[in-house]
Amino acid sequence: MSGYFNDLPDNIRLPFTYTEFDPSMADRGLSDMAFHVLLVGQKLATGTAEPLIPMRPTTGAQADVMFGAGSMLAEMVKAFLGANKLTKMSAIGVNDFDGGTKATGSLTFAGAVTGATPICLYLGGKLTRLGTVNGDDAEDVAASLAAAINAKVDLPVTATAAEGVVTLTAKHSGALGNDIDIRFGYSGEDFPAGLGVTVAPMAGGAGNPDALETVAALGGERYHVIAWPWGDTASLNALKEELDSRFGPLRQIDGQAFLVKKGSFSEVTTFTAGRNDKHLTVFASEGSPTLPWVDCAASSGVIAYYADDDPARPFQTLPIPGVLAPRVEDRWADFPEKNQALYEGCSVRSVNASGQVVFSNVITTYRFSEAGAETVAYLQLNSLFTLSFLRYDWNNYLRLKYPRHKLASDDQGKRMNAGEPVMTPTLGKAEAINRMYEWMARGLIEAPDDFKDHLVVERDSSNQNRLNWIMMPDLVNQFRIAATSIKFLI
Repeated sequence: MSGYFNDLPDNIRLPFTYTEFDPSMADRGLSDMAFHVLLVGQKLATGTAEPLIPMRPTTGAQADVMFGAGSMLAEMVKAFLGANKLTKMSAIGVNDFDGGTKATGSLTFAGAVTGATPICLYLGGKLTRLGTVNGDDAEDVAASLAAAINAKVDLPVTATAAEGVVTLTAKHSGALGNDIDIRFGYSGEDFPAGLGVTVAPMAGGAGNPDALETVAALGGERYHVIAWPWGDTASLNALKEELDSRFGPLRQIDGQAFLVKKGSFSEVTTFTAGRNDKHLTVFASEGSPTLPWVDCAASSGVIAYYADDDPARPFQTLPIPGVLAPRVEDRWADFPEKNQALYEGCSVRSVNASGQVVFSNVITTYRFSEAGAETVAYLQLNSLFTLSFLRYDWNNYLRLKYPRHKLASDDQGKRMNAGEPVMTPTLGKAEAINRMYEWMARGLIEAPDDFKDHLVVERDSSNQNRLNWIMMPDLVNQFRIAATSIKFLI
């Protein structure tokens, strides 16, 4: 009977009663993987947080202090919290590249106000509203608008005014400054009569932070979802190498990265077609005025919230709080654009009847095997999340129930006393089948008979301390398309 006990030895002679607790049977049902989200973005020098160190802001105000008000990362934190206040979130601030250049744009005013109405300027999707009066000339408006912009510390730019021209300068250096949207009257607001304005889009930003330093800052912590702002090749290649390594059997801390890409249909699909990363999901902004990195943080928040609850359930129709819909004329058509984009590694979204941006089909950029063959093995994001959960749950189950067991062949195990902590191939097979039924009950896999038929559990021929399982679970699919043929009679 000694095999039943973990801590009570056989050599006790002192009476009387001794009782130990064994937690190996306490955990019932499937494991709680508990998602951890990582937001990565540039910080300002005004931020108190050390660069490249994971921080845990829980409010937007904390993020402003840590990373600087109006910084890329502070706004990402606010967007994430606006979409998800439950999932654990960390943020890593990255300094601007020392040799980087800040993007600039301008607003050139002309004339004078003859029909007073507020000016409604949207910078990166955020409204700056300036009242006007009849007679305000270009210089008056430019000076007042620059002051109004600078008064809003959460904007991604600063402003100066001279001779009727407002010059906008990105707070961060780097190519992402070129993606700051500038527009008037996004919500249909009128522009003051008599006053003209010419908008020069943001441009000239260059020099992203060092990708290798940023990736190294991830350390050994597991991040299930990573909101990543930079789309340059060096950054994504460094991230791909790290995430591929994390996905492997020796590290098993897999995670998915998300990126929002601004540009035309041709530009975005050319970009995604040039990637083949099973751990990278790219959304097209389709002209949304919302900053791409803010969009990315909000989108990541929604995906993390729902994938943590059920990794196999599709994300279609879920709204993304805080992301402004693109204008009707900027939206991609379902056919051919969106359908073609899904064949080129680009995830797609749509706008619902309430004007909210919602997910449509969320995929990875992975379309080809290492040998160059077309494959759908890791195309759907739900497949990656489901596989990740199955591995975590199986590993966790074995660690909890069999932490210090011996290993014997079936014929020898039968000769041992009942209750001895011994694993055998037959027991291992039974455990895999029992776990499979748990997965199926949760709606993660299907076809149990096929699972049992293909299951192999055997002792390793070259390492007698190793038991090998070969499983072939049939992952449950997602209801994405309803195809109906109506054969009618008259």
